[in-house]
Amino acid sequence: MQVIVESQKHATEVIILVGFAVGLAACGSGNVQTSTSTTTSPVTTTAPSTTVASQTTTTSEAAAEPVYAGEVRVTESECSFEQSGEPLTAGEVAFTVMNETEGQAGVHVWGPIADGYTFDDFAAFVEEEIRLTMAGEPFIGAPDWFGPLIPGNPEAELLEAGDAGDIAGTALPGTFGIVCARTFEELGLRVHAFAGPFEVAEGD
Repeated sequence: MQVIVESQKHATEVIILVGFAVGLAACGSGNVQTSTSTTTSPVTTTAPSTTVASQTTTTSEAAAEPVYAGEVRVTESECSFEQSGEPLTAGEVAFTVMNETEGQAGVHVWGPIADGYTFDDFAAFVEEEIRLTMAGEPFIGAPDWFGPLIPGNPEAELLEAGDAGDIAGTALPGTFGIVCARTFEELGLRVHAFAGPFEVAEGD
């Protein structure tokens, strides 16, 4: 099943996202006895250790593979998100971003939105930012209740005109939203559209 959601300057749209971090540790053990010969000792201590290290490397690499969440497209007037696959659960997630504007553009994925706030609050706040953009006035900036920014580095999502890129990160269960920004001739990079919400469910 494929879900497509879009958002314009003054419209509310829908989006989703997710993430978790997994750490694995392994330890090996060996017995050292003064009565054991040099030939026997390496067999007892080295073989189990080598096996465990090999399994740990394989498991770790598999766990680090992010789930592909979908594609975000940024145009001169819109921000849209096409979700890939089934609803996401808490874990590592990755997005493809397409910049279809004539200048530099960026995408910020925010969430989970803090308790006591809803996506309607998120949408109202972003619409006010868009109003300030169109009026040529200074922006406000994202409030704390937006939740963490994925992947956490605002510069990581910036793309030149016509370019495509990937962003990835982790997120907890909850409601998420996406904010898109493009370059304006006299204002520079400013918020102009958004998409959302999408929900992230608890992991297994």
